[in-house]
Amino acid sequence: MSEREPTGIEAREAEALARALDGKGAGPSLPEDGLATAAFLRFSRDGGTLAPDRSREILAGVLANAREPSGRRASWWRWLLPAIAAAALLCVPIVTSGPTSLPSPRASLVRAQAKRAPGLEADLRAYRSEVLSALSRRYLSILTGCAAGAEEWLDAAAEAHRRADHALARRDRAAAREALARVARVPAPGGMNAEDARVVRQDLFARLAEIDLAGARPQVAIRWASRGLALGDGGDVFTAALRVARGRAREALGEDLAAVEDYHRALVIDDALLRRALEEEDR
Repeated sequence: MSEREPTGIEAREAEALARALDGKGAGPSLPEDGLATAAFLRFSRDGGTLAPDRSREILAGVLANAREPSGRRASWWRWLLPAIAAAALLCVPIVTSGPTSLPSPRASLVRAQAKRAPGLEADLRAYRSEVLSALSRRYLSILTGCAAGAEEWLDAAAEAHRRADHALARRDRAAAREALARVARVPAPGGMNAEDARVVRQDLFARLAEIDLAGARPQVAIRWASRGLALGDGGDVFTAALRVARGRAREALGEDLAAVEDYHRALVIDDALLRRALEEEDR
């Protein structure tokens, strides 16, 4: 039996679904059950925000599913909606649940960061590995397609750091920058907790800022650090690293007052982290 092109009504319904997914309003063409599906999908990604390219992708998929044999022309919504709604509901707990419980930094790392001690890079590398491992364990334990993208993104971040380490060992800052920037510029998957994503991306941006500082490019370092800080102030090692990097870049440009502000915030964060680390060590 040959396949047919979607009818005008079906095409209008599919386009209405795509508009609803993109947050532009569905209009009268979308049936009530289609509107419910759009709501489920939009909430499952970034609290209801869907990128335009994803909207177009879903529209194409809906049109493809509409091309059924003529004897089943009215049935495609009936089987498509429950499947989409079920998948969306599985994503909701990942987005709405709290951030991953990450390991606390050791006192030695916090002291090294506050003093810019020579062993800081090694301490950061070890802590980064602990953090990425904790995040990977969480998303590996979530058996849904929503978490698959998070696993891949975390793997890409870990690989970017490994490549950067190897490049810096042979004094190839350009290769290190390229490896880190490739992942840093990519937003985290929609099914990933926002705080978990912030930690990973801020670490990437902090390393990029440090690389450009070492290459005598303070203006570029400020841009990297500012992009990382725009993701939020987590009061953690990664936020402090961004503050220190931006402070050093501003100091290099003679922007002393702005540099002092960044240094002060970094010191406040490190002070709180050190107190917490020492309390945990005394237990």
